[in-house]
Amino acid sequence: MGQILGSGLCDWRDLMRDLPSTNAIFSVVAGRASVVSPAVYEGLERFAIAGVDDALQGLAFVVIRRNDDLVVIYADGTEVVVQDYFNNDTNAVLDTSAGVVELDPLSAPIGVVEGNALHAYSGPVEQAREILLQRPQFAQLEPLLDDDVAGYITGDLGAISWATFATGALNSIVGSGGGSLLSALNPLTVISGRFVAGPIIPGNGLVVDIYDAAGTLLASDVPLDANGSFSITLPGTIPNVIAILRDTNADPDYRDEATGRDVDLNANLAGIGAGTPQPGGTTTVSLNINPVTTVAARLAGIGADGSIPPGGITPDAITQSIATVQNSFGLSDINGVTPIDIFDDAFDDTDGSISEGEQYGQVLAMLSGIDKLNGGNQQTTVDELVTAIQGAGADTTAQQSAVRTELLAGAREFEFNNTDGTEVEADLLRSPSLGVERTPEIGTDGRTTEPGFSALLEDSLEGASTGDGPNSSADTIEGFQTLVDTADAAQNLAALATGAEIPADIQAQLTEENLTALGLTGLVAPSPYLDAFLSAVRDVAPEDADTVQELQDLLNAVVAASLTPTFVPGMGAVAVGLPATAETASVSYTDSDSNPQTLALERYSNGDWVVGGGGSLPEGFAVSGDTLTIQNTQLENGSTVTVSVADGAGNSGNAISD
Repeated sequence: MGQILGSGLCDWRDLMRDLPSTNAIFSVVAGRASVVSPAVYEGLERFAIAGVDDALQGLAFVVIRRNDDLVVIYADGTEVVVQDYFNNDTNAVLDTSAGVVELDPLSAPIGVVEGNALHAYSGPVEQAREILLQRPQFAQLEPLLDDDVAGYITGDLGAISWATFATGALNSIVGSGGGSLLSALNPLTVISGRFVAGPIIPGNGLVVDIYDAAGTLLASDVPLDANGSFSITLPGTIPNVIAILRDTNADPDYRDEATGRDVDLNANLAGIGAGTPQPGGTTTVSLNINPVTTVAARLAGIGADGSIPPGGITPDAITQSIATVQNSFGLSDINGVTPIDIFDDAFDDTDGSISEGEQYGQVLAMLSGIDKLNGGNQQTTVDELVTAIQGAGADTTAQQSAVRTELLAGAREFEFNNTDGTEVEADLLRSPSLGVERTPEIGTDGRTTEPGFSALLEDSLEGASTGDGPNSSADTIEGFQTLVDTADAAQNLAALATGAEIPADIQAQLTEENLTALGLTGLVAPSPYLDAFLSAVRDVAPEDADTVQELQDLLNAVVAASLTPTFVPGMGAVAVGLPATAETASVSYTDSDSNPQTLALERYSNGDWVVGGGGSLPEGFAVSGDTLTIQNTQLENGSTVTVSVADGAGNSGNAISD
């Protein structure tokens, strides 16, 4: 164990003035994975690792050598990777609860297991054990910990006092952006971001490659932490950044939101963004990497395979494509807002208030629904969205409409077909990004407070009445909105008292066209049955009108009552009353010579009945108004007459004589 001296990094800020430039402090964001490249620290005598606002002060940590990289993992999940540390002669200085210690790259480790070396730990040994056991790739190092040295740095560490470190002079200025603390004389760029498509799975093979806008590779294989976050500090000012996400193994990468399954990423995802200058010369770049940001990257010129075009992409292209995607998806900031996935405890879109992060998460859940429709092919989903926006041209309203139509398909799949263990509480159809009004209200328990409305809408969307699959009337936002309004009006109608006057707004919504879109059959405007049908719906209980089939049954009853032929008793003849709503009639009978016959009639434009095809009535047959008369002498003794009629909408009815 090395000697512990000094008072910790929390006091270093008082000593930052008027110091030479042989040392630096790298201040990292707590809870994220950060990478320090050799270009940042080469030539320094030493550098210190600290948390922004002393967030890491006093936390337990472990120090590991992985290949030639130095890996420091803190108890709160913060992970700092110093690339090629053991190939350089710069020393890392760490702040412990007992003071400041310095790690020489040539120091001997506590032990080595399967190529990974445990060099040191700080804090109670139980916490160090937990840190290692939570990292499958380092869990095999846990037996190297020594119960007798809890709370101290162990290993062959050198040590220096704070005064000694200070005389090396810190080249550092406190910034305000939460990234590394760097001097204006040596500007740096801090790039941080997060991959969100669902909770990230331990053992994933996801890494990020960082490029500047010209397509120059700046850093490769930047790892993600347990939350899918990453951070890297690079020398110089980089005003625009391209980040390409790569999957380096075939293991599952994240939990899919529409299926609840752990899936392997099969799309090429990317993020693009612009830097924000901070005091002291530091530039910070915030990025998200997900299917939405990938659409922006594609519109800016990134290839479908993640390739960067020769010469890179222009800053204007980055700015314009981000603006286009934000407008199309209805999101305020695709990089500055962190999406909240639906499995996150913080996600709750049923509490009456949808945050920007929750709205972003809703969109990603819809895209997961599209993935499901595409057989799990995430790349196809991204391609479809890019094509939808490009196909809309420069019209921003058309772009938004095209994207909303795509999102709606995913939302419907998620809401009505997520039977594989995913979250059912997400209320995607009410997402601001869809812009649909008056969907069923959802209570704080995630369940609808309008079960009849919700049931009727869901039944309509699934195409339950016809069995032909999802209702194609809802393939667009406009069509979906019509279904929502029609289902709402039908339920409001059923809630009225028996015999009550039907409000004008309900009558205006429940048109033949809209009811047909809802899934009903047998209505063609102007329909002779509509008024009677609306009265029938009014006079039933709401629970008897919460499926399309129940509404269809009510309509069928109205049609049957209006479209059934009648037989009128008469002397020496069969008299048939043809319904006023009928357009065609087929009369089947057996003539006096025992031959089966069929007579086809159709209603002429003036309302009169005539023989179909321009023929004439047989002898003994006559039509007066809506009454067909057949003399008994033309019929076989004891035979029956069957009359079938149909209206212009395809409804039919029939009757048989006694």
